[in-house]
Amino acid sequence: CYQGHCVPFHEFIYSDKGEKLVTHVLKMETLNEDFERLMNQYKLGMKLQHKNVRVSNTTLSVEELSDDVVELINDWSKKDFELFGYELIK
Repeated sequence: CYQGHCVPFHEFIYSDKGEKLVTHVLKMETLNEDFERLMNQYKLGMKLQHKNVRVSNTTLSVEELSDDVVELINDWSKKDFELFGYELIK
């Protein structure tokens, strides 16, 4: 693991007893809209800045992952998927 990247996201959001520890959770796929809504809610004039943006169009799709890798991802991320409303990878 590198600098905490092997820590499931739910461990940052929920206590060991399952209590939600934060008020807001922003998702990457709707980050711009979620951030703007949050700033408006609290009347803050902050804007989300785009830094360190990927310049190439290279992507890795789920279809390119082996069944073993998909199983590892599903096993490791299962609780995150459940708590944040995502489906396991098929």
